Amino acid sequence: MATPIAPQVVVVDFHHARGPEVEFWVEPVGENLAKNNDWSLLPFMALSDGAHAMLEDFSYFALLDKGDVSPTPAVDKISADVDTTSVTKDAESQNDQSTTTTTTTKETQSPPMPRGKGGDLPATATSLFGIACTRQIKSDRLKRRSASVTRSTVQKAVVVISQTARGMGELRERLGVVTAAWFAQEDFSDITILKVCLDGLDEVSDAQGPDRRIGAL
Repeated sequence: MATPIAPQVVVVDFHHARGPEVEFWVEPVGENLAKNNDWSLLPFMALSDGAHAMLEDFSYFALLDKGDVSPTPAVDKISADVDTTSVTKDAESQNDQSTTTTTTTKETQSPPMPRGKGGDLPATATSLFGIACTRQIKSDRLKRRSASVTRSTVQKAVVVISQTARGMGELRERLGVVTAAWFAQEDFSDITILKVCLDGLDEVSDAQGPDRRIGAL
């Protein structure tokens, strides 16, 4: 059974030279998930083509979570069963005896890692669901402008990752409000509203269960 995962919030930025890239995760849990599952395509799914031409844009996607089963070596324990055979030979001209010892080593293999129906993924593998809200702002409006900002506009996406796809319609409305409010601050260094967003997701998931986890902020 897969371990329950709390909703995670991540910000994706459009870099003028490198393109879409993850700027930061609000909590380290999300960052660890991304590393363990190689979510290298997440930025490109969050910041879809043509989003720069719209005031607000949403995208939906799914991600693979391999679960918490770690691969184990094919052989992790070697036990030696020793069979000793003494062979005594009479010398033709002397009464000396020589003894020869042979040792047999047997390898004990660990049980194979549980696999899913496809045979390529662990049985704990599951899908996570993401929704991204993309907005942009004129760079000259920013109260704090980083050295990496070289274009006239700054484009970012606020993304929520959850174990369930239920409540996407309601989440779309609420995520849009949160993203618009964060942009309205004109200061991306203040992520208080994003932390409040994540805390709200956690509270709803604890109070109402996983079926409602993604449905409110």
